[in-house]
Amino acid sequence: QMPLPGKNRKKLLKAVPYAVEDQLVEETDNLHFALSSHADNGKYVVAAVEHRMIEYWDKTIKAAGIRADMLIPDASALVDGSADWTVLMEARRALVRTPLGVFATDINMLPVMLNNVWQQAGENRPAHVTVYDCSRAAHMTTLRALTSDIEYEVIDCAQGVFGILAAHFDPRRCVNLLQGE
Repeated sequence: QMPLPGKNRKKLLKAVPYAVEDQLVEETDNLHFALSSHADNGKYVVAAVEHRMIEYWDKTIKAAGIRADMLIPDASALVDGSADWTVLMEARRALVRTPLGVFATDINMLPVMLNNVWQQAGENRPAHVTVYDCSRAAHMTTLRALTSDIEYEVIDCAQGVFGILAAHFDPRRCVNLLQGE
């Protein structure tokens, strides 16, 4: 989330790469940017995805004969992150949603990324982080060992990843990747 001045979407989208470039590892020329439909408390949600991924998803969807009106980052379909922290662990990656942002990371990098966000949160840390463990691996043991300051509420992933995302999906809280620069 970031504050962006003005209301002209076209101009806002052109300004986004310059506003976020210092926070990204990837070169902004390689990225597709999209904004939330409205600002919340003066801040827009900004999504950045590699152009090649957008092109891949577009080709795959069209090849399946599907006309998509919306394409969203899967992590944005997790429980509303305005106050809660939610992690969904899969075998190879994790999705994270906090008031500070939404991201996906390699499962091995999750402790580092979560510790970083935990430190950034300062006094705004939650009492616990909700974890949907869909990994069918020992990732939770590693996560607890490497993030000892964080309390976790672990929820079984009986309905699977898609079931969890579908249960919490709210289009008003998502960034449509089919718009943007």
